[in-house]
Amino acid sequence: MFRRGVAQATSSEGLRRPAAVARRVSLIVTRGLVKEFGPVRALGPLDLDMEPAAWGLVGPNGAGKTTLILSLLGLARPTAGSVRVLGLDPTAVALDVRSRVGFVPEGDAYVPGYTGVGFVAFCGAVQGMRRADALGRAHEVLDYVGLGEARYRKVSEYSTGMRQRAKLAAALVHDPELLILDEPTNGLDPAGRKEMLALLRELAHEHRIPLLYASHVLPDVQEVCDRILILDAGRARFQGPTETLLAAAERSYDVSLRGDAERVAALLRAKGVEVSAPEPGRLRVVLPASGAERLVLEAVAEADATLRRFVRVSHDLEEGFAEALA
Repeated sequence: MFRRGVAQATSSEGLRRPAAVARRVSLIVTRGLVKEFGPVRALGPLDLDMEPAAWGLVGPNGAGKTTLILSLLGLARPTAGSVRVLGLDPTAVALDVRSRVGFVPEGDAYVPGYTGVGFVAFCGAVQGMRRADALGRAHEVLDYVGLGEARYRKVSEYSTGMRQRAKLAAALVHDPELLILDEPTNGLDPAGRKEMLALLRELAHEHRIPLLYASHVLPDVQEVCDRILILDAGRARFQGPTETLLAAAERSYDVSLRGDAERVAALLRAKGVEVSAPEPGRLRVVLPASGAERLVLEAVAEADATLRRFVRVSHDLEEGFAEALA
């Protein structure tokens, strides 16, 4: 059962934990997944093995995040390869997949003229619930997301934050085994953003509902998710625990030099150090292990260069993201 602690939200006794089946199978698996739109390859080849967890889906614009979501929902048929969601093939049984997944799209998605409870109940009925069951569940999930007092107002009259929570309620109404969320904090003020993140964190970590959270706001992803998938140009650059990505960021340093920076970079790469050159005379290095700072000092001395600056970069998801894309 879900219980809310966010301000202005009431507890709901009837909401159930829907993730039992999802935790017995892989969440998302792809093998050689490719999606092309004419001559443009938007995705792949992509091999994913994502266990049930709270996953953040991040990447630069055009990385393939939206195409991946469409493929998972059976709304985009792969050009090549395979995809499985909760053990099912969305290209063959798309409706079955969608009946087990809750989706929160980025943009507005409501039926004009419907009240909050009418809209959420309608979404439940579309998922195959009996009308009476859908209506009862609509009341429960609206209480859960903090819209109990606004349930009989038209969704078109809701604020941006209220509409975002109404979409979350609609995604929860049928007890999904996986939540897919596309920019759920988009357009929210600081208070609304805080409430939405609290909801998602509670769903993921207290009620153990697996989710895939696509966002450009990396601090939000870091607050909610314990796994990260980074896409770039349609390919996976990193997939795994957030702490693994942060550990790489913790070993990242900014190095400023006077002298032959290219020579220093070559010497470091020969020692197993990851090196990028964001600008002339400056290197970004990721050391292979903690305590390996001596490798930089040795390379600088061997190249007869002068070390001007050697500092650790900040330890957060944005730095880990930058390192993964370097």
